[in-house]
Amino acid sequence: MLFGVVLSFVVAFAAVAAFTQTEWGRSRIIAFTVRAIGGRLSGVLSIGHVEGNLLSGARVHDVALRGYDGVPLARLDSAYIQYRVVSFLGGDIVINRLVVWNAAIDVTRMPEDSLWNYEEILTDPNPDPNGRPIGILIERLILNNSLVTIQSPVSGDSRRSPEGQRAEVAAMIADSAHLFIHEVPGGFTRSMFLDIDSLSTAEVFIGGSERGGIYLEARDAHAAFRNSGDPPLEVRAARGQLHVLDGLISVELPSFTLAGGSDGSMVGTIDMNASRPMYDLSIDADRFALSDLRWLFPWFPAEPEEASGSGHFILRDEEDKQYFLARDFVLEMPESRVTGEFGLVMGVDSIGFTDVNLDADPLKVEDVKRLLPEGLPVTGLEIGSAMIE
Repeated sequence: MLFGVVLSFVVAFAAVAAFTQTEWGRSRIIAFTVRAIGGRLSGVLSIGHVEGNLLSGARVHDVALRGYDGVPLARLDSAYIQYRVVSFLGGDIVINRLVVWNAAIDVTRMPEDSLWNYEEILTDPNPDPNGRPIGILIERLILNNSLVTIQSPVSGDSRRSPEGQRAEVAAMIADSAHLFIHEVPGGFTRSMFLDIDSLSTAEVFIGGSERGGIYLEARDAHAAFRNSGDPPLEVRAARGQLHVLDGLISVELPSFTLAGGSDGSMVGTIDMNASRPMYDLSIDADRFALSDLRWLFPWFPAEPEEASGSGHFILRDEEDKQYFLARDFVLEMPESRVTGEFGLVMGVDSIGFTDVNLDADPLKVEDVKRLLPEGLPVTGLEIGSAMIE
């Protein structure tokens, strides 16, 4: 009896292996996969062709996932995939290993939309009334040479008056090439780009709000983030967790290293639900180079050795102001060394320093002035006996 069961299993295994090695068999795999996964999504999945087999893993080519409107969420040249076939039939879709080359992932929300495109596509068109919404679990994901584009509606800073918000949007549109702004039906959108050289994750879960949103645990990352035409934020290495739920991004990075040599750790949240991103971040920088912040402050020095240091920093947004606190602060420049602590209050049209306790030895006032933005009044910055205005 036992021998018969074992023999039957071996014969079945061999038959499936042989089936998946033929071109006809692989075409059936494509049809099955598209039908099984695509039928559980509110979108259209297409696969060009498959190499390999169902048992040991397959390499798929020319893959695309689009919404019913034809707009792509993801396109990729090729990917190596191992998956649990039974998960295609019910429950969460489980992919054991996914290695992707040359992917283009477009995460979008248009001005008149309430959902992001990935939330719409992940909606099961035939949900089980007694079940839970589906999710996709990727136990190991590796991305190579891929681009993620995030496109969201343009709106004015809520700290401004309605007239000021309209003027701000008009100014952004006038600078559309620099800020990656495009006119779309219903208004305008702004794009941000994450250019991924390599990303290795231990786990990725993608689901709707009912399933906790998106969770990603990164083992290592090498990428560049760009939100304008200015120099990008270049990440040379990073590990940690990222969680996205209902527009709130929670991040915990035990370690990161940037292109200019900045390294440290970070924890906090970014709320994307307001008219502007609302930050609540705590950063411990064992070393920082101001050149790594030129993606935010393009007037900062371009070379890491021109201004670097260390410290503990807190960045916190409120509806009408942004607060920046520096503790155990050390800033070294060729002819200046500044230490201590300070607070910074940034309004729409002004910058004010508070709780300043800074010393310098030596100090070249012009060095510090070069770090301040032009065109905005600055108050309250005193270093030693020198008042910086």
